[in-house]
Amino acid sequence: MLDALAYLKAARTWSVPAALEVSRSGVGAHAWVFFAAPVPAETAQQNDLADALILSGWF
Repeated sequence: MLDALAYLKAARTWSVPAALEVSRSGVGAHAWVFFAAPVPAETAQQNDLADALILSGWF
């Protein structure tokens, strides 16, 4: 869960709309990032946040 919180903090540092969802178990979490333009899932998963944002045209 701490990793997800750190990811969310990084997203907010870049002014990226993101949300945190606690998993059903209550132990883990999922970070949701919202892009201005469609980004293939593979691209978003393989690149770090900054790379994914650049590829999406966010900045």
